[in-house]
Amino acid sequence: QGLDELKCLHGIFEKVNSDQVLIQQKDEEVKNILNELLNNVDENSEQGQILLQSIHGDYDVQNIKLAIQQIFEDNAKQMSEISQQIEGNFASQISRLMEDSRYKEQRINELLREGLIRSKTEE
Repeated sequence: QGLDELKCLHGIFEKVNSDQVLIQQKDEEVKNILNELLNNVDENSEQGQILLQSIHGDYDVQNIKLAIQQIFEDNAKQMSEISQQIEGNFASQISRLMEDSRYKEQRINELLREGLIRSKTEE
């Protein structure tokens, strides 16, 4: 019976050992993801500090979630601002082109009128 207990304890020890290896792998995956996020954030910002602390093992899952959410919201806001700037620039360029083409059309009409007047006076 002692041998069976020993085998059972050995099985438990192996399971705990493999669980620890799995936890370490997951921990590394989390750190890699946090490092990738940190590459896109100012380290001195609140979110950057939370990510830095988390990378160094001071996990607070709720803080990490809030930091990541804030990062995504900030990125969405920046993308929206950039999009609006692009739309604004595009609209102003179109407006300038339209003004330019109206000016050219007016000028062509003036030149045509002058040409018609000249040709009539020459006749």
